[in-house]
Amino acid sequence: GNITGIAQLTLTDGETVYPDRLRVLLVRSQAEVPNCPDLEHMDKFKRIEAIRNLHMTFFLNVRKKMADPEYVVQSTLTTPNGTFFFFDIPYGNYFILITFPAMIQDYKVAWQVPITVKGSETTPIELNNENLAVPTYSRY
Repeated sequence: GNITGIAQLTLTDGETVYPDRLRVLLVRSQAEVPNCPDLEHMDKFKRIEAIRNLHMTFFLNVRKKMADPEYVVQSTLTTPNGTFFFFDIPYGNYFILITFPAMIQDYKVAWQVPITVKGSETTPIELNNENLAVPTYSRY
């Protein structure tokens, strides 16, 4: 089967932005996502530090998984409009993964979204604010 996807981020002002040349991995299993603390009651700098730590911990968890040469099925880059494609994927369950140092404009992003490939079908997937693995942030 095939996978066609798009990665996008909606900013606080409502503008939707897309990554260009963001590394997207198709992987066989899930990496551990760190638990997110209550960010709502933190001041700006503590919140940024907490989110930075979440991104780094997630990245380190992914790095451990990447020690297995069978972990990554395929790798690709997004186009300027945020789209990406994987072709000739065997039937099965996978994860679309994007992690550090991934950024869209000035925002750090990380996704780990499950996807099932069935036969010769093309399976669509959208990566957006709603399915981020860890919260995004910008220092600006």
